[in-house]
Amino acid sequence: MNANLRTTARLLVGAGLILLMFPSLVVATPLTPAEKASLESRALKTIVTEMDRARDTGDGSHYDVAQTALDGLRRADPGNYEAIRMQAWILTGRHRFAAALGVIRHAVAKRPYDSWNYGVMVDALVELGRYREAVQAAQKMVDLRPSVGAYSRISYLRWLHGDPEGADEMMRLAIDTAPAGSIEAAWTNTQLGNLQFDRGMLGAAEQVYRGVLSTSPHYVHALAGVARVQAARGRFSEAIATYRESLAQQEIIANRIALGDVYAASGDSVAATAEYRRVERDFAAHAENPETRLQQGMFWADHGMRPKQALRLAEQDIADADDIQAWDAAAWARYRNGRYREAWQAERRALRLGTKDAKLLYHAGMIRLRLGDTAEAQRYLGQALETNRYFSLLGAKEARVALTSARESPSPRVRLELLALLAALPLAVGLGYVAARRRLRA
Repeated sequence: MNANLRTTARLLVGAGLILLMFPSLVVATPLTPAEKASLESRALKTIVTEMDRARDTGDGSHYDVAQTALDGLRRADPGNYEAIRMQAWILTGRHRFAAALGVIRHAVAKRPYDSWNYGVMVDALVELGRYREAVQAAQKMVDLRPSVGAYSRISYLRWLHGDPEGADEMMRLAIDTAPAGSIEAAWTNTQLGNLQFDRGMLGAAEQVYRGVLSTSPHYVHALAGVARVQAARGRFSEAIATYRESLAQQEIIANRIALGDVYAASGDSVAATAEYRRVERDFAAHAENPETRLQQGMFWADHGMRPKQALRLAEQDIADADDIQAWDAAAWARYRNGRYREAWQAERRALRLGTKDAKLLYHAGMIRLRLGDTAEAQRYLGQALETNRYFSLLGAKEARVALTSARESPSPRVRLELLALLAALPLAVGLGYVAARRRLRA
């Protein structure tokens, strides 16, 4: 069944469910309080299920089913408070962040002590690049009710602001808050493992991932974490098997890309190409999902594919969002198209919070190298590898090669400064010449 037929089928099924859930749509009779409560419960269950599926699969048609359930609830019970909250959540999933922010503020005005609303507000503000307001909303959320959602969002904000240790601390609080054995416990522990991997702490990360699998043996995100550690250690056959196990549980595009990268790193270009072709088909099937748009553009840019299309997708994304990830994607797409000065303008936006993300630093270093600034290229590339020398199977190798090249090649700017110095002081080259030579060797 192709993507369009799958989407149509889901919407038809969703529409049928709505008629069953909301008999008032067929016979306009007033609902009793008990009927309203039952209707709301069933609608919310559908919305939450579909939103989770959209997040996990990248299939945007789940947003359509969630919206259909929401529309039915609003028609049957105009002014329903839960419907307002859920509308904001769906809008964030669709990347309509400004609209989501307006809706969730309406919900906050109705019930200012509902902490969940502030979580959606944080998400929208982060994507809009309004980080100061996001921090304030996260603080309000945790003040009202310490929870997994509150602590995990604060963890992310601390990571964004260049505080990985603080991010680790907050995620541990989220873990302590999650019920033992729950999906929340599996998710928060896996996020802690990801934070440790991002700092190059492979042993600690693997221990956390395997701890999750000891209680939830088929949890795909922990399986992918183990595979990433195995690949970073050069244990490619093990990584391939583990990625395949995770994909057998659930098809996630990011894990399919990672599998292709492992094949490429192991020297099996034929298998890598086969996986990348599968990725392209998956992207085509989920083209309506804006989250997939950003991922697809970065996939192309990372692998040197379709540079013009990657740039088009990245530019579309920064029109909707002002967050650092969107600007980094735009910078990398511009880099792949040879637009290095524009790439640097975008990467500066991506680096504005001081985020200690090895991939952002790697991109910055490669752009500065193309601009002829080898001193800055060395600084950024060195920081990237110091932050996490395992940040990317393919990118980390390129970063090491580029860093060596930058160290061996003095920048044109330094050479021009030396020539200007010699022209101005033809009879007294002594100290100035020595200082310039030292800079050339640096």
